[in-house]
Amino acid sequence: MKSIRLFMAILFSIALAACSSSSSSGGSTPATYGISGTVTVSGAALAGATITLTGGTTATTDASGNYSFTGLANGSYTVTPTKAGSAFSPVSLAVSVSGANVTGINFAATTASATYSISGAVSGATGVTLTLTLSGDNTGSVVAGTGGVYTLSGLVPGIYTVTPSLSGFTFSPTSTSVTLATVNTAANNFVATTAIPTVYTQADLTGTWRINMLRTGSTDGWLRATATLDSSGLITLSNFLQSTGNSTPPAVGSMQWTINGNGVISGSGINEADLVHMTMTSNKNFIAGTGSDGNSQLRIIQKVVPGTVYSNADVQNKTFVFHQLSVGSQYKWIYGTGTVDGTGQMNISSQTDPSGTTAPGAQGTISVDSSGVVTMSSGMASYSGFLSDDKKTIVGTYTDDAGGGNLRYRLMVIQIAGQTYTAGTLPAGASFAHMLAGGSAPAPFWVHDTVTIASGGVMTFSDWVSNNSAVTGPTTTYTGSISALGTVSIVGNSSYHGQVSHDGKFTVGTQTINSGAYALQVNTK
Repeated sequence: MKSIRLFMAILFSIALAACSSSSSSGGSTPATYGISGTVTVSGAALAGATITLTGGTTATTDASGNYSFTGLANGSYTVTPTKAGSAFSPVSLAVSVSGANVTGINFAATTASATYSISGAVSGATGVTLTLTLSGDNTGSVVAGTGGVYTLSGLVPGIYTVTPSLSGFTFSPTSTSVTLATVNTAANNFVATTAIPTVYTQADLTGTWRINMLRTGSTDGWLRATATLDSSGLITLSNFLQSTGNSTPPAVGSMQWTINGNGVISGSGINEADLVHMTMTSNKNFIAGTGSDGNSQLRIIQKVVPGTVYSNADVQNKTFVFHQLSVGSQYKWIYGTGTVDGTGQMNISSQTDPSGTTAPGAQGTISVDSSGVVTMSSGMASYSGFLSDDKKTIVGTYTDDAGGGNLRYRLMVIQIAGQTYTAGTLPAGASFAHMLAGGSAPAPFWVHDTVTIASGGVMTFSDWVSNNSAVTGPTTTYTGSISALGTVSIVGNSSYHGQVSHDGKFTVGTQTINSGAYALQVNTK
């Protein structure tokens, strides 16, 4: 069978590769690539703007506002527009060239009597991969030069935040707020130190966890339970329920989880699935993973923190984002946004699935008991979920009965909105990705791998494992971005939609693969 190539993002994505790569023949000249884009003013083309590339190379926009640079080697660059009497948004952009031309590096101009700059340096880390990202009254990014020196120019007076990023490093401060008046501001400095990896021990698994699992294959359905682990990882299950109605848990002592120093969890025992692979977030209260029991599984597991007290106020007067996967009589992903009022009434303002976007409106009520168990009314009466200890994430399962024996089994993740994120390309770092896909070929399958984000949001993939031999790892790189609301998108994959958690430790996303396979993915960090 011809293998199917997929790509997976941070924090969330995987998509069918449309073409195989080709290699050059003859000669030994290294391949080069280009960067191009458009500059506009009030929606019209802006001619005569100077575009400067790292190193001092310049181009000028033509009558259509277009510019381009060619003959570029792989590497990190900064693109900066200038023109007398104009300010630009974004002010500059860090661009990573990695085996392909980069297009769509666009800017919009406005009239400005004068512009100013924010500058500084990052000590403790050198090299052109260091990126500074600007947010606030304007956005932008710049690749720092030798010694970590950077300048963000072309700014009108306003309030800005500058955030440094480099894989494998932490920064002090993590970001800095700058109020820019009618004068340049300098010495906005940072200190970079090598990040200390999180070390995991078996004690991090000891305690009580809430499990929600979706399976697809020969038998579609969901499972939810409370798991209590002793110091050796032996599991006792309670509050056990499957979508079939079975509420009898496996025998005590028949399942065991063990964790290694990198946070990877494996399972064993006669009642545990095969090929279990799970990972724990660095704050050690959230786990995602995959497994096989004759079907493909996706598991999301939340820590029960003793002493946490819940009330309905924790889910009322909130705005939320949700992602879910449906299997059974209907295979599809769904994501959307909504609100909960002061009585618990849910309203879905926007809901998107593979067929389009709707505004369903009122959806019944939501409530949470003192132990964190979340229930819903109306058409989701079978729903049961758990509210995380930080009261920002609800994970649950339910059955949607469409009548006539058409049962749809669903895993839903609800994330409470309200956090503000640094908009731009995905920040540098690494995450562990877990995906479940149902529907037509190549589904059903699961995948887990490691996603590494470099400067400029460029993603590479390693440690790729799938239970379907037709699903293989990507052969090229992709670029992801994040909005101020925490929405993750992937260049070239319009079906992908992700959301970063409030604490930044995981991302949940959905997408379509190969026209008929529908996927839910969770990345832990």
